[in-house]
Amino acid sequence: MTLVRDSLLASVTKDMLGLEVAPWFNPIAPRKAGFNVRTLDVFDDQQLMARAKSDPTVLPETYDRLEAVDYVGSATEIASLVDASDHGAFDYVVSSHNFEHLPNPIKFLQGCEALLKPGGQLIMVLPDGRSCFDYFRAHTDISEWLEAYLEDRVQPNGRQVFAFYASIATTEHAGISGPTAVSETTPTNAIEIEREISKQWDDWCAGKAEAAYVDTHCSVFTPSSFHLLIAECRALGLTAFEVAEVGETHGVEFCVRLVRSETRPIPDAAASCRSIRTGLLRQVWNEHAVRYSAVGTQSVKDALRARVDLQRGGIVQLLRRWNRKRLQKRCDRQG
Repeated sequence: MTLVRDSLLASVTKDMLGLEVAPWFNPIAPRKAGFNVRTLDVFDDQQLMARAKSDPTVLPETYDRLEAVDYVGSATEIASLVDASDHGAFDYVVSSHNFEHLPNPIKFLQGCEALLKPGGQLIMVLPDGRSCFDYFRAHTDISEWLEAYLEDRVQPNGRQVFAFYASIATTEHAGISGPTAVSETTPTNAIEIEREISKQWDDWCAGKAEAAYVDTHCSVFTPSSFHLLIAECRALGLTAFEVAEVGETHGVEFCVRLVRSETRPIPDAAASCRSIRTGLLRQVWNEHAVRYSAVGTQSVKDALRARVDLQRGGIVQLLRRWNRKRLQKRCDRQG
């Protein structure tokens, strides 16, 4: 977590005004460390403490890390939860493992735009779908975000809940087990589906997702697929955020940093936009190619390393052939 935390805070100073979304008991920019930060959570202080005490995985010595909550509500509604007088006053918004849960990501992005100054930053840690219990799920397509935006979706719908719970990956490998044990180092043949599909279908038919809020990973990302989604939102004039940085995956997660430009771009259907999308889509499918390695005992990390080695080896072979040709030409000239 130290590497991720350092990456997140590299462009933040303690005198900047920030807002952290749902830090739970592990804030990225804690007030106790001197950060000038406010907190948003779906639960208030008392509810958070009660949840911490009822969770056996949360150690009592971490209770004092819980931040006081300034704004209570869903992060999707971030713009309406913060007083209008504070819109445009924030230097940064930081979020770790929250964005993938949001049923309406575009609305959240637009809400963060409203809070941030021009040049302000939205900094997030996101899970890489190839390296966690989303392993068997495809990356999220822009049409899914657009559908949620047009519906003004406020909670995950039946399809999103089904897609998540019917595809949860789990593992029993090297003495560890369960969905949270799936990581970039888990061999492909040690990962399997956790649940039966019929129960998830029955829940969907019964309308359980509509009856109550069901926490779900509504979006699945690889680094390039996230970059693509933001590029497509910009191309449609739906966000003023530009991608400043998309980090490499470390463990199960990667960092992103978006910067708020002055205005949203005019929707653009130019060839340059198509070119950007094409390039990113190629990168997305290159990232997916390492997920299902030809050797079942390989992990995503192993496959990535093998691909890099292969690429390096290919470059070496190309250089050797090039040098042989140069040498042959020189001999011919001298000949």
